[in-house]
Order: sequence, then C-alpha cells, then structure tokens
Amino acid sequence: MKDNILRFDAHFKEPEAIEKIRQSLSQPQYQQIPIKTAQEIEKLKISGSICANILDEILPFVAPGDTESIKYIIDSKLTR
Repeated sequence: MKDNILRFDAHFKEPEAIEKIRQSLSQPQYQQIPIKTAQEIEKLKISGSICANILDEILPFVAPGDTESIKYIIDSKLTR
C-alpha cells in the first residue's frame, strides 16, 4: 500500500492520521467541489428519477451479451 493512501483501519483520533487526512483533502481535486443551487438540485432529482424509471422498465429485458435490444428499448423510451 502506498504511504499517501490512508488505511481504513487507521485510528482517526491520532494527530498523524488527522494530518494525513488534511494533506489529502488539500489537494486541488478536492478543493473544486461545486456547490449546487436549489434549482440545480431539483433538476438533478428529476433526471435521476427519469433514469431510475428507465432502468426499472428495461430490467426484465436485460440478458448477458444482448446489448442491441437494450439500446433499442432505451432509445424508444427516451424519444416518446
């Protein structure tokens, strides 16, 4: 295991573990987390609900190796 990756069994009350967490979270990729507005969150909920409904509808048709019929079913559900 790399030294810069925290182990899940680390004791997080130890100062060294807390410092490792602080260092990890100070990296640029963790400093640019966008904050969503209430309207954006509502749109995400609606799109997530649409995706969940589509997945529920195609579940009976899912079979290993059969992607073409799934693509057709998804396309038909998205364009109605």
